[in-house]
Amino acid sequence: MPIKFSSDNENIYRTICQIYPQKPSHSSTENVHVLINHNSKKSKKLELPARFHVSDKLLVGCSGNNYFCADRVSQRGQAFICEKMLDNEYLLRHQVLNTICFFILTEKYFLPVHASSFVFNGFLVLCLGESGVGKSTLAMAALKHNLQVVSEDVCFIGTKASLGIQADCREIHLLADSYSFFDGDNNKIALTHNGKSKYIVKNSSFYNSDRVIDYSFLEPIIIFIRRSDSHKTISIEPISNNEHFSSILSPKEKGFNLRSEGRMLVVKRLKGKPCFKAYINSDFSEFFNNLKKIQDDLVCTVQ
Repeated sequence: MPIKFSSDNENIYRTICQIYPQKPSHSSTENVHVLINHNSKKSKKLELPARFHVSDKLLVGCSGNNYFCADRVSQRGQAFICEKMLDNEYLLRHQVLNTICFFILTEKYFLPVHASSFVFNGFLVLCLGESGVGKSTLAMAALKHNLQVVSEDVCFIGTKASLGIQADCREIHLLADSYSFFDGDNNKIALTHNGKSKYIVKNSSFYNSDRVIDYSFLEPIIIFIRRSDSHKTISIEPISNNEHFSSILSPKEKGFNLRSEGRMLVVKRLKGKPCFKAYINSDFSEFFNNLKKIQDDLVCTVQ
């Protein structure tokens, strides 16, 4: 995302540029500025999860003796980080940089949507659902099918079509029962940035592609994911009403319920796309076969 990062410390700035390569931009978000300074105090143990206080316009947080804040009015973020945080690229990215950017950008520029997503035969498939329905599991299945995984849990849809759809998915986080569906990996269970015990799997498709990708040229397919033990087979069914969009219009989960000026505009755009609901189980090959049939039908309709 076109955000200006700066620092009073050359080592910190070099690390940030390795995480988020700085590129020239004339985007409407170029006024967003994040300043990362060095905290020279002796490092304390990093906290999992970090502690936050959030209001409509201001976020403040800390993890150990790392402190950060973000202001939606001034579109500025600032952090003071210690050596221990600087040495942990995973926590630096999730607890500090992504948190600041998420909070600032989601008021005017992007709507955060609780979704995993992947590229499938020229379409961008958005799989929306609440926590626990299997979004990350589906992202892992897409990765195993050699697909480009765009997001595992959250993606950002531009409030203007020109901003496109953005995400930063470098890992897929799986609970033990979900991880058991997949063979051949030697990952170990670990504590995630929010303090949960999960398997953290590298999203190899992220590193095999351009690190700044604009997915706005891909036609989206919207799928609302449902999980039901009573469905022995996977079904993907078209939806003809708008009740499924209530989770986007009035989200209840933290982070997704922040005020966003473009919420109605984004939902209106999504409603105009092919929309389906799906019940999933562990037979992911069946899911992708059904998805291929839908994609073929859509291509025939366009032609």
